[in-house]
Amino acid sequence: GWHSLSLTLPDPNGVAPPLRSAALPPAAVVDEPGKDAEQDSAETDPANTPASTSALDSAETAASKEQDIQKQQSSHAERVLKRIESAIGFAEQQQAKAIVLLGHGDGAYWAARFITEQKPPLVKHLLVVAPGLPEGMTPPLEELLPGLQLPTGDFFYKDQSSDRTAATRRLHASKRLQHKAYTQIALKALPGNPNAEQEQLYRRIRGWLDKALPAKK
Repeated sequence: GWHSLSLTLPDPNGVAPPLRSAALPPAAVVDEPGKDAEQDSAETDPANTPASTSALDSAETAASKEQDIQKQQSSHAERVLKRIESAIGFAEQQQAKAIVLLGHGDGAYWAARFITEQKPPLVKHLLVVAPGLPEGMTPPLEELLPGLQLPTGDFFYKDQSSDRTAATRRLHASKRLQHKAYTQIALKALPGNPNAEQEQLYRRIRGWLDKALPAKK
């Protein structure tokens, strides 16, 4: 009784700003007759030595680069959230009675952020699989996911210590915020058998759905 709609997220580098030049090309200099001696004397005079501007130039370049990165991230976030919004709208047009948003990898962050900002009335359940945080984005998942306070299934692979540690942080945050509808499901990676790994994931997700949204008789 379930239908699925898969979304491919936009490339974060798809609208990268043009590269900025770190230095301007040197200007042409035309010497005037009889000026060599005067110029040499002026250059050797400490009073005429210009102050170094390398530090200022470096700070301005760093600030400009940071602004470009922030603009790029803001533009990317807008495109991602608009794409999810379009998908939700399409599901509503199909008269879906319930919509579950599932985010895989970085998609977990975007799904949670979309629910936080848009609060779609038909999306009352969230699933995340191997959740990850896109580079440069905030807040971290241990703050974002438990704070939603809606039924959430957190599927993570327990083989890597970093994944287990991140999952533990999310679990502790859910307990601290008294998120009783937050559930974690540990999976075992099967890199040598992708079909079995997908079947395992499918069964566990389907089990969560059957429990959270039982079929109406």
